[in-house]
Amino acid sequence: MGSSAIDRVRINSCYQTYLLFDPPEGEPCAIFHQNLYIIVEIFGEDNRLVDQNMILRLPEGAVETVRQRRWDALSIDQLPVGISTIEIESGDNFFAAIDFDVVDEIDMIAPSVEIYADPKDPITVGYWQKFCFKGQANGVVVAGLDWEFSITGNIEINEGYGFNCILVRGNEVTTGSLLVSAGGYSMSFPLVVVDAMPATAPDTHVLNDNTDAKRFGTPGIRAQFIH
Repeated sequence: MGSSAIDRVRINSCYQTYLLFDPPEGEPCAIFHQNLYIIVEIFGEDNRLVDQNMILRLPEGAVETVRQRRWDALSIDQLPVGISTIEIESGDNFFAAIDFDVVDEIDMIAPSVEIYADPKDPITVGYWQKFCFKGQANGVVVAGLDWEFSITGNIEINEGYGFNCILVRGNEVTTGSLLVSAGGYSMSFPLVVVDAMPATAPDTHVLNDNTDAKRFGTPGIRAQFIH
C-alpha cells in the first residue's frame, strides 16, 4: 500500500460486481444471501488504494464457508438474513467494520431504464435491443442475484450480455412476452415488435405570387443577398 492513509472503505458489490449500472454513492443496497462474492474497496484522499496484506473476516460462526479469494475479496456460501458485518484490517493499524443488509428474497423486478431501453417501448424489426433489470426488496436494490430469462413469440434472445442483461430481436411484426426471474421472484414484460418508422417526407411549400414572393423573394432574388 502507498503512503496515503485510509479514510474510507466500501463494499462494491452494489456498484460493480453484480449490477451493470452504478447506483449513486450512498444509495441503499442489499446483498442476496447465497453464493456471495464481496469486494472491499479502500480509499485515501479519494484515490482507491491497494494493500496486498489486507485481511477480511466475518464474525466467527456467521457462516459455514468463507474464503478470501484475493486480497480484497471474500467468497461466501451463505449468510443469514439480516445485518452482517465485514471486518477489515489493513496496514498502519487500520481497522474498520462495514455493516450490510442480507436478504433471501426480492419482491420486485424493474427495468434499469436509467441507462438501458424500456421493455414498454416498441422494438424495431431486425434490430437488437438491450434490456437490463434490477431486483429490489422493499424498494432497495439487491446485488448478487442469479438471473434467468425466457421469451414467447417470434423473438430471438441472447443472454450473453451480463448477469442481469439480455439482447432481444424481432424478425417480424409481432408481440410476445419476456419472463424475468431472480431471487425466487418472476415478472413478465410484454414486448411489441413494429416495422421501422417510414422516412418523413420533407415539408414542401408552393410560392404564392402575391404573398410569399413579396415576403421571402423568389429564389433568384434571395440569392442576390447571399455573400
